[in-house]
Amino acid sequence: MTFSSVSPESQGVPAAAVAAFLEGLKELALPMHSVLLVRRGALLAEYYAEPYPADVPHRIYSASKSFVALAVGLLVGEGKLSVRDRLAVYFPEKVPLDADALVLETTVEDLLRMAPPFSDESYDSLKGDVVESFFRAETTHPAGTIFCYNAASPAVLTALVEKLAGEPMLSYMWPRLLKPLGFSPRTWCVKMPQGLSWGASGIMCTPRDLAKLGVLLLNKGVWEGRRLLPEEYVRAACGRQLDSDAENTGTESGFGYGYLIWRTRHSGFAFCGMGSQYLVCLPKEELVLVTTGDTQAVRGGSDALLNCFWRTVYASLQPNGTALTSEARPAAERLALPLPFSDGSSGPPEGIWGRRAVMRENSMGISWMCFEREEDSILWRYENRTGEHQLRFGVGCYREQTFPETHYYIDTVGRPGGRGYRCQVGAVWSCAGTLAARVYITDVNVGTGKMTFRFERDCVSVWMTACAEFFLTEYRGFGWGCFSAD
Repeated sequence: MTFSSVSPESQGVPAAAVAAFLEGLKELALPMHSVLLVRRGALLAEYYAEPYPADVPHRIYSASKSFVALAVGLLVGEGKLSVRDRLAVYFPEKVPLDADALVLETTVEDLLRMAPPFSDESYDSLKGDVVESFFRAETTHPAGTIFCYNAASPAVLTALVEKLAGEPMLSYMWPRLLKPLGFSPRTWCVKMPQGLSWGASGIMCTPRDLAKLGVLLLNKGVWEGRRLLPEEYVRAACGRQLDSDAENTGTESGFGYGYLIWRTRHSGFAFCGMGSQYLVCLPKEELVLVTTGDTQAVRGGSDALLNCFWRTVYASLQPNGTALTSEARPAAERLALPLPFSDGSSGPPEGIWGRRAVMRENSMGISWMCFEREEDSILWRYENRTGEHQLRFGVGCYREQTFPETHYYIDTVGRPGGRGYRCQVGAVWSCAGTLAARVYITDVNVGTGKMTFRFERDCVSVWMTACAEFFLTEYRGFGWGCFSAD
């Protein structure tokens, strides 16, 4: 199925409100990769940033957890399990003889509600058996009573799905749900070292795929007249099962929790993933918002994104069935990754090009670095613990390239992938003697690296930070060195 594209006004959404939303994201300097709006099954707005065209899958991180809930719903619909079933019944070989009674009484529904009988993670995603670890966990309270956000619950449920299905989770979901929705055939999931799908964080799909799931759930599990998920299960999954206030550390996570699905303002529900991977569904308004991006390095960025949406698009919605006079479409043709701030008055200092700076011992293991001037770029060469590398900083723009480290994972978390990640690299002369560079990883993972180089008195100081899960660890810390004589 392909969405029909219509004007926002035809579905009661002012084009000016869409434009204000996009402008608000730009003013917030949020690194957004896509923004989609769907109302009553029609596509109202669709915007992408380089290098993400519509058909390229995007990592959705913890929004993957909601897929696990849907997979469980398929099993429920086929009569293969009930949410009231105790987990121990399905894993007798994993249950120790001295297992705690509170663990033994834990049900499928308890984990769907993110309400295990413990307060800490029961497993390490990089090693061990997730199910055995769960049954050996130290308990603190009865399961099903208190919401406690964790990755163990969806991991154990993924193991349950794959055991009952006899195949990987997405393979099971494909003919029953994903293919009927017209999902991208490029949809896939990162695996855990144990061989399980990483249902807690690993799914790669397109923004349009997410939008289709939103429409399905707003229609209570029916797609183009065909029921794909049980209606009662969809109501429970998208409804408010437990309070989430104790876990609320921002402005948008205190509205309750369903079955691995968050509740939102205005009686909505959402799939939520790290870095602003969102599928937000508003049943009363029949509206779906999808975003992908990498706001990990922007403190409060995800909350700011949603607040911007509520203030602009949501606040301007007209009642269902109301059409507006056609207006000009928003001017922006694409989203754009933000560059670091520059005062616009500075340029490169003299005497830095082509000279090697020998670095003092530092936490990043960088032994030397060199800067070479090119027509519209700066070539940064350096050596760290993994060898000699280079990155090309686009000056005032981003340059796509391959990040030089090849030991980051690709298809299995914790296992070297053998190739570098695709990335976008740009820089500005932010103020006197200061080069501010930014690296956006845009691959199976997304992540942000920031580098500030300060040139003064024949020396260079560098400060690097990174917001990324399980990678870019070598690019965090301070360093200082002096340029050798010509």
